[in-house]
Amino acid sequence: MNDQDLTYLVGFKQSATKTIQQNDHYQELTHAAQIKGGFFNACDSEAINRQLNVKAQLHRAKTMTSAKQGREALSEAKKQLGLSNGAKVRHGSMAERFQNQSRRSIPTGGTVVELSRDGLHAVADAPLSYIQPQQMQSGWVMNPDQKKSNRHRLEYVPQNGASLYLMRREWSQQTKLQLVFRPSPSDAPDVNTGDRYTEQLTTRAVKKIFESGAYVAACHGGFTTFLTLTFDEAQRAKILGESGEDKITIGSEISRFLDGAKKVYERGFEYTAGESNGLQGEIEAAQDIVKVEGIEGDFHYIWVAECPANEDGEPNPHVHMLLNWQVEPEHFQAWSKRLEKIWGHGFAHLERIKFKEAASGYLIKAIGYAAKGNNANQGIIRGNRYNIARCSRAPAWEVLASFDVDNMTSIIKECGYKLEQWRKPMARELRRKQTKKDQAIKAMAVNKDNQQTQYRLKNLIAKLDSEMRDCRQAMKSRGVYADTKNTFAITFEGEEANTKADTFMEWAAGARGWSMKSDEFDLSDLREHVQAQYQSEFDHWQYKQAYWRGLLADAANMNWKSEEEIEALKSLHWSYYEDDTRLYA
Repeated sequence: MNDQDLTYLVGFKQSATKTIQQNDHYQELTHAAQIKGGFFNACDSEAINRQLNVKAQLHRAKTMTSAKQGREALSEAKKQLGLSNGAKVRHGSMAERFQNQSRRSIPTGGTVVELSRDGLHAVADAPLSYIQPQQMQSGWVMNPDQKKSNRHRLEYVPQNGASLYLMRREWSQQTKLQLVFRPSPSDAPDVNTGDRYTEQLTTRAVKKIFESGAYVAACHGGFTTFLTLTFDEAQRAKILGESGEDKITIGSEISRFLDGAKKVYERGFEYTAGESNGLQGEIEAAQDIVKVEGIEGDFHYIWVAECPANEDGEPNPHVHMLLNWQVEPEHFQAWSKRLEKIWGHGFAHLERIKFKEAASGYLIKAIGYAAKGNNANQGIIRGNRYNIARCSRAPAWEVLASFDVDNMTSIIKECGYKLEQWRKPMARELRRKQTKKDQAIKAMAVNKDNQQTQYRLKNLIAKLDSEMRDCRQAMKSRGVYADTKNTFAITFEGEEANTKADTFMEWAAGARGWSMKSDEFDLSDLREHVQAQYQSEFDHWQYKQAYWRGLLADAANMNWKSEEEIEALKSLHWSYYEDDTRLYA
């Protein structure tokens, strides 16, 4: 470092205005350093202030656009999460606090703590320790991809790589705390090209089907009809690509069928009673025209395709579908024939659904997923494998507030363990009843000709089904679900879900030391209150932690014997035993 660099640094460290207020000797030295270093071109402090004001105004004018883009980016990020302003859906004590508290402004710079993906799993697997995470830049930062293309764009990077979100789903009366990981920005993946082939439903698809079935059952009366559509030889060849260039997909044919079925659903249909009514039979004299009125409202459906091998080993594509459409029994035959005519490629088999709440379960069971899991032979399908009507899709969770993660994963894991221990006796009872039901079904297959045995076994199966439903209902009676295998979420259900979530968060902050820190709300007064309320339980928890840590430390310092030493001791003890045996023989 030369003299000019040194004098420049000294001049940068202290401004001219502050230097003037110092003693004459110090002012002379430092001011000379500023001038010699080239930091100021003049000694007039007023001129310097005027220049600084002008530069500040120019900087504000230049950054107005980027600041607006930053605010828009933050707004879009919240929309993707479903963040509600002021937590308008939530009710109860915690929700009222969120509504009344003013949100603090987002930090505009600096470095904050971020949990990496490996660190996140380490936290979940270590309930008594907190992994020190890495640091990254946060706040309003320049997008590196946009910067490379000379397009300056600010984006908001959240404070933590992982955040804890309080979420609400009103239609199902559920409230949950969900840990969400936000990875660092990266390049977009390559665009998919060509045909898409799938071998089975993904876990995410099965979850969507179950949620949609529950949503339709809760808000729209539930699905009432189970429909199976098959393909004739010609259409099967086109689907499998065996007819040259004339290829079709299952999805395109289902779309055509649903378009026609929706028109009949809305407009209604007519049929001749003597020709189509199964109750009257083939009566030539009865030629009355029967009018079935259309239905107003949304047309709900879910369909899933599969292509397993038949008895001859050939692919057998077919589709299972759920509809919220039913007619009176006297119109059923005509209705089924009308749907089969619209389909036009094979048979259309319709069944009434007895339990609307379990309609999606029928669909999943039909494709073998529930029974065989990921090993189900669902066959390879080109194009869409399933689809859900837009009106039938379950609304997403709405985010009410976000918190720092802190030690919440260990708290959820503790609750999950306690709930599993509580459910174990009922789970064993459920397995025993399921085993009895399976045995009864096999016995019915063996005793097909014995009517008395068939009647007795049917009654037994019906009784077991009723007892199993009661058992499952009892397992859900507490209205809270957590699992030691999934330490990233805890869900509360029922009319008291909000109250249970409030109680859990207060207990976690007071009795387990959770920070309860949020960038959106000031909860310091509530945190202090619950810490005082649960002080004795928190002290007891800390004592237990210290006790077990002490045991682990003692175990680590113990002089454990090697395997060779253990085997030598076993041999010595065995020789003593043999000597005693010979002595008393």
